[in-house]
Amino acid sequence: MSRKTLYVGMTGGFGSLAQVIPILEQLNPDKYRVLCSINHGAAHAVKRLGYEFVPYPDVGEPSLVTPKGRHWCQLDQYWGRFGFADHKYFLSLIQARLALVEELAPDILLTQFCPPTEVIARITGIPIVCVTQSCWHPKGKALCWWKHVDPADYPPVTPVVNSVLERYAALPVRCMADLNQGDLTLIPSFPEFDPINDKRVHYIGPQRWESAQQILVQKIVPMFDDKKPLIVVYTGHLYDSAGESGILILREVLKALKNTAVNVLIATGLGQEHTMPVCPYPHVHIHEWLPMERLLKRCALFIHHGGHGSCMAGIVNQAPALIIPTFQEREFNARQLHRLGLADFIMPSDLQGGALALKITSCLQDRSIGDNLAAWQVQLNRRQYGGAPYAATLIDHLAGD
Repeated sequence: MSRKTLYVGMTGGFGSLAQVIPILEQLNPDKYRVLCSINHGAAHAVKRLGYEFVPYPDVGEPSLVTPKGRHWCQLDQYWGRFGFADHKYFLSLIQARLALVEELAPDILLTQFCPPTEVIARITGIPIVCVTQSCWHPKGKALCWWKHVDPADYPPVTPVVNSVLERYAALPVRCMADLNQGDLTLIPSFPEFDPINDKRVHYIGPQRWESAQQILVQKIVPMFDDKKPLIVVYTGHLYDSAGESGILILREVLKALKNTAVNVLIATGLGQEHTMPVCPYPHVHIHEWLPMERLLKRCALFIHHGGHGSCMAGIVNQAPALIIPTFQEREFNARQLHRLGLADFIMPSDLQGGALALKITSCLQDRSIGDNLAAWQVQLNRRQYGGAPYAATLIDHLAGD
């Protein structure tokens, strides 16, 4: 039996891997050859997990980018930061990646928040699996549901994308969120957190990424006092399109916890171009990568940036969370968790003056979040979403098996 080729084209970030890798691990290797492309530090993780890695072709830098920062209100504004409003650049990007896909000749595509891969699916007609979430879906909850916002006056991306689609005689999109709908659309979450008014989407429930601990370069064996509570911190990328996002969390957490009677483990993300800071506090250890699934099961508090993968990891491991949302989508996630009583959050603008230390103390003393997490775990177990094995079955159906 000949294997089908599945090409996974992602933009970047470990959040993409947290949503996608558990699904890939459930695919029968006798049925599928899996090829992966992803940018930045996440590429290191893909290689260490043993997947066939295909680098994206280099097309240079765009000449037109929209301003970066923490705040944005829709995907046109967001994708403009990556040069997608620059027609010449975006066309070159699609031409190069289309040539790559034609060379690889995949039978099926899979993506998570990656417009070029989604555009290529529309051009070629290759079936595509989109892994997405509410605030990126055209029928999902609004990204900034808690306030009224006006889109910034930046060059829009959708007309550029449609001009490229028209060049290849493909149907246009109404908005950038339309691209996140595939022939099969998977939501690694549940409706109360990621509400989407579309019966065609498939909720597969929060995922566990157990194999993430295999990415460790060295074994982490910190010498801690087991009588003290453990706080686990994930900064997310130290630098992203919002600026020094992870640096902000790292700096403020160290400041808030330098004199506290707790154990602290901090992960900053693999393969980033930075010098690992030397921590002068014996109760704090900083690493690029940590076995999160194992640590979250025993931690008293999980402090993180609000990424979707981190939010789901906190839920499935019943880890009370304090979120510092450094990015608009992460604020959406933080507010959704807070509405469900599954986490607390503090905005980056409110960190000064010892506020983070006070919030951490409050979270450590508040048992309600832990109780709510336990109750939701019972609810999610009853629903039996099927998880990654169910997603693999759906992919088999799409592939014609």
